[in-house]
Amino acid sequence: MDRRSFLGTLGAGLLAAPLAAEAQQAGKVYRVGFLSSLPVPPTALTDSLRSAGLIEGQHVIVERRLTDRPDTLPTLAQELLQFKPDVIVAYWTRDVAAVRAATGSIPIVMVAGVDPVGAGLAQSLGRPGGNVTGSLFSEPAVAGKTLQTLKEVVPSVRRVAVLWNPSFTLPAFYKAMEETAQAYGMTLLSVESREPADFDSALARITSIRPDSVFVDGPAVPRQSHRVQLVAFLAQQRLPTVYTAKYWVGAGGLVSYNASADEVWSRTGSYVARILGGAKPADLPIERPTKFELVINLKTAKALGLTIPPSLLQRADQVIE
Repeated sequence: MDRRSFLGTLGAGLLAAPLAAEAQQAGKVYRVGFLSSLPVPPTALTDSLRSAGLIEGQHVIVERRLTDRPDTLPTLAQELLQFKPDVIVAYWTRDVAAVRAATGSIPIVMVAGVDPVGAGLAQSLGRPGGNVTGSLFSEPAVAGKTLQTLKEVVPSVRRVAVLWNPSFTLPAFYKAMEETAQAYGMTLLSVESREPADFDSALARITSIRPDSVFVDGPAVPRQSHRVQLVAFLAQQRLPTVYTAKYWVGAGGLVSYNASADEVWSRTGSYVARILGGAKPADLPIERPTKFELVINLKTAKALGLTIPPSLLQRADQVIE
């Protein structure tokens, strides 16, 4: 753990410790709801709460609702309200929006948001002004940087198929990628996958447009079975691919670049603890990402006949061999 991460974790623990002690002495057990329409690490929320001094089953009870069907989010949000939570943690922007539509009074902590101001969930990042606060996971400029990483790995790349979900990822992100692509002499080929039912046709489109590389935005592939299928498909097609999350690279993908998911999760428990301690979401600034991760799979690069530039390897946070 680097010094900045250590200090951030230490600060969260110091803020939360009085709350946990007070709750324990009073026998108070808080209720926390959780909603996500994307796969999340099973213990991510539990670990985040623990780092802030909140032990699940001792200081908090967590009621979870997970789905890969966005159309069920309004129903699941209503189910969480029946739990009478003190605070609701929602993973992504559309998850937050579903909860916000259900309640304007219960505090909502956003784990990994994208443009909450543009989505009407907050008045500003510095002073949200409503019942939503939390962390950003990515911003449009990051999408351009991810595409630039692909260009560094494969300097000859020209035609990039972008597998994305327009109902989930803001058009501003695609525009940022288009600007980067134009600057580096690349052409983007949009491949949309809005629902799980669209996935097979999206793969068929990638085959038909014959790109020389692919950019995969995680929300376009919500199901674990589809993730496995996609990595195998791209390997079979011998297509160098850049992803927006490091778990893809661990599963055999080539390279990923984005904000650190660990960082946004590490903040979540602190937000919950502060709100349970009396802080108002309206007054808690929404934090931008400060830590970014570059992960490279050398085994996959070798299989594709690629040589990763030493300068890129030196910048990598993790290299899988």
